[in-house]
Amino acid sequence: MFYLAAVHHSAEGPPADPGVLWPAMVRTNCRGVAAMLRALRRTAPDCRLVFAASSQMYTPPQGGDLTVDETTARRPRTFYGHTKSWSLDAIAEARAHGLPASTAILFNHESPLRPPSFLSRKVTRAAAAIRLGRQHRLAIDNLGGRADWSSAADVVDALLHMSEGAPDDYVIGSGRLHTVEDLLACAFARVGLDWRDHVDAARNAPQPAVVADPRRP
Repeated sequence: MFYLAAVHHSAEGPPADPGVLWPAMVRTNCRGVAAMLRALRRTAPDCRLVFAASSQMYTPPQGGDLTVDETTARRPRTFYGHTKSWSLDAIAEARAHGLPASTAILFNHESPLRPPSFLSRKVTRAAAAIRLGRQHRLAIDNLGGRADWSSAADVVDALLHMSEGAPDDYVIGSGRLHTVEDLLACAFARVGLDWRDHVDAARNAPQPAVVADPRRP
């Protein structure tokens, strides 16, 4: 069984009202997990559970990057990260009491199913629209932003392997950082365009980032 449900907010979207967003996150990201664990212990104690957590449970230090493995101390950088961190602890507690439950610490995973509010889809949709003449320019906040990006298909494959392996916490990511500029270059080249002819960037400021260390044996 996989617990992938989550309430999230993209930084690329309009500002969200914490009074609305935070209670919804608690209901789905925390209370839903607790209810699932309780139900499994009562009715299906041998059921294997995989919970999807997030790299937002970690914050890079000022002026540097943070490499994350399963032993890295958590310091959430968002309320979303706090909810995921709480549930990771709940999963670990249930596992200590015999439930075969695991947590996948997921880094950025992208696919065509992402909504346009997410940067990856904002860029790829704009590249296609500009190539077709349906859009003229793309505005980007920071070319120097960086992330550990992976394909959602690869992440799902890792989740499936987790459901068959020893229950534990596992970091799932590419282990490499790429800039927004890298993303733009790749997406626009795919449609035969040079991103520099079509993108307006407010700044190009490198930012500290978190990167996965998925090398656990």
